[in-house]
Amino acid sequence: MNALVEGWLMGKQAKPLFGIQWNILWETPLETLRTQLNLNVRSASQNAISAFQHLG
Repeated sequence: MNALVEGWLMGKQAKPLFGIQWNILWETPLETLRTQLNLNVRSASQNAISAFQHLG
């Protein structure tokens, strides 16, 4: 269940990945792409804790 919550939260926070011309981004460092696209790579436990804290 935690993995499902993690994936859903990461998808909601990330910018849309459709339509990106990946072929011109091969030379771009992954950290740069992750920052630009708001792709968070925190561990599943950290995401689950954050999700439950926001629920109150």
